[in-house]
Amino acid sequence: MQARISAGKWTRLAGQSGLGKSTLLRTIGGLWVDYDGDWQRPHGSSLLLPQRTYLGKGTLAEIISYPREAQPEADYAALLADVGLEKYIPQLH
Repeated sequence: MQARISAGKWTRLAGQSGLGKSTLLRTIGGLWVDYDGDWQRPHGSSLLLPQRTYLGKGTLAEIISYPREAQPEADYAALLADVGLEKYIPQLH
């Protein structure tokens, strides 16, 4: 099966429950690493809003920055303080 999704266009992914829509999106988003076949994601940023909350493996700094590279620790300390979660600053790494 082959599909082409054009950049800058909305694409609707529909089908019955259990068909694999969420699994496909998790794979494209880099959250699902066990798959067969090939796929190519264009360069640039993208956003995946899953049906269920998902926290990947890694440090707190890596999870906060996903899907971008981790930033200086001071940026995360300020962010956590801004949202009232400063107690997690020592756990960034």
